[in-house]
Amino acid sequence: MMTTPEVAQLLEETFAQLQHDMAALSPTGKVVVAEQSGHAIHLEQPELIVEAIKQVLAKVR
Repeated sequence: MMTTPEVAQLLEETFAQLQHDMAALSPTGKVVVAEQSGHAIHLEQPELIVEAIKQVLAKVR
């Protein structure tokens, strides 16, 4: 399926809203955007992954 830039923008905005909606289902939910990464966040910005894991562990301790 080919998309126009307008459709691509709408899909991106919709996906972002769905992520925020899902995070809002939890009192401690949050969205972290890896601006400098593609699909391999663990390779491109591993510090984000490490920090997110540390935050989760701190909340359950």
